[in-house]
Amino acid sequence: MVEHSSLSLMNAHEEITEAFAVEEFCEHAVLDGEAMLVKVLMDCRGEAVRERWK
Repeated sequence: MVEHSSLSLMNAHEEITEAFAVEEFCEHAVLDGEAMLVKVLMDCRGEAVRERWK
């Protein structure tokens, strides 16, 4: 597993939620810790991209 600093995760979180409008969903994941945040951020992005291409 790749390690990320908390600052990097916060930056990634802000960029992805801003770009894909999934802030509420991703913010809940933050409470579960950093590993979960990374996984859910990727899930959020994938879902948003699928919706965009419908």
